[in-house]
Amino acid sequence: WYHDRVISEAFNLAMQAPMGPVHINVPFKEPLYAEVSKVETNPKIIERLATSSHIDAKDLISLQQQWQGFEKKIILTGVLPMDDELNKVINQLSEDPSVVVLTETTSNLYGERFIQCIDKVLATIQPEEIAAFKPNLLVTIGDRVISKMVKAFMRKNGPLENWHVDESGHAIDTYQNLTKIIPLKPVDFFKEMSKLEIIVSSDYRNKWVDRYCISEEMHLQYLKSIEYSDLKVFETIIEKLPAETNLQMANSTPVRYVQLFRQRKELSFNSNRGTSGIDGCTSTAAGAAYVNNKLTVLITGDLGFFYDSNALWNAHLQPNLKIIVINNSGGGIFRFIEGPSQLPELEEFFETKHNYPAEGIARSFNINYKSCNNLVDLKQSLSNFFEIKDRPEILEIFTPNEKNGEILKNYFKYLKKQ
Repeated sequence: WYHDRVISEAFNLAMQAPMGPVHINVPFKEPLYAEVSKVETNPKIIERLATSSHIDAKDLISLQQQWQGFEKKIILTGVLPMDDELNKVINQLSEDPSVVVLTETTSNLYGERFIQCIDKVLATIQPEEIAAFKPNLLVTIGDRVISKMVKAFMRKNGPLENWHVDESGHAIDTYQNLTKIIPLKPVDFFKEMSKLEIIVSSDYRNKWVDRYCISEEMHLQYLKSIEYSDLKVFETIIEKLPAETNLQMANSTPVRYVQLFRQRKELSFNSNRGTSGIDGCTSTAAGAAYVNNKLTVLITGDLGFFYDSNALWNAHLQPNLKIIVINNSGGGIFRFIEGPSQLPELEEFFETKHNYPAEGIARSFNINYKSCNNLVDLKQSLSNFFEIKDRPEILEIFTPNEKNGEILKNYFKYLKKQ
């Protein structure tokens, strides 16, 4: 009875805000190995009825009045599941010239006026321009944001008000200037704001959109000029991903590189964000491939792949699982993070430099394997890599370790010249 109830509680807890995994402890007492008679169990389902949070009418009117009074508003979105209704209402709000919507791929939101690739845009903002781009009101929704640049920008250039909208009511104060917690589903909150007449004259959205267009143009110019590297590899992969792909982005370099490229509306973007460690990314992708029939593509670094290689010791691997391992012989992210990149201990203690390929792991687990180490071979390898065959497949892409960091650093220097 107790075990059955705990199982039901766990499922209910996992599905309520904030949704997430639930850990169940199962303590076994000695003796551990004695035989027991077969136990037949039929766990009962304890139904948890869905409820919607509401706020007092006076509070809602106050929020609406404040909303209308701010001429520079930013909606900043973190990790979210696909939600057509939310996407629609935020698109409506983005018609307001005083509203800027900053998204990441993991937000799974798409709109013609949305500002994607946050780091790319922020890199172009000069110190004397900050006042024009910082918001009066910052509204945050969703889980963790990937961009470190936007975190630093909002902390240094704090808005007058920072509202976090989340039905759980948790105090998420990432930007260290939280002023209001609004315990509503974001879609319900934004529906109320979208009912309002636009009364503020503002060029705020256009400023951000113009800068986004400039950053995108410079991004494309830089990509044309660079040699084979991680950045060039990501450009090629994202361009070649088939429509409707379930993309799994491993921490920590892969998910950051993907944010530099325009989001493709026909893909779903997923990543383990939270503590943001490299452990478990392959396991997550294997599970995602198991529960859906879509092509599931994991882009992972070499260390993340090796760290979680036991995910492939799995009787339920599906042929729709494709793993792209970008092997730059170590933790490439430390070549462009301020701090570690300047230390003499970089290669030995931060990067974990190595010369190991993934081919032996693929062979151990009977997974199809191919590799490449230049752009011509990469394009040829990708031409049929995404076809679902009888087994999962690994494509290992070898890239130049030291050049990758230089090329990415120069990328952001190039954007600053706009």
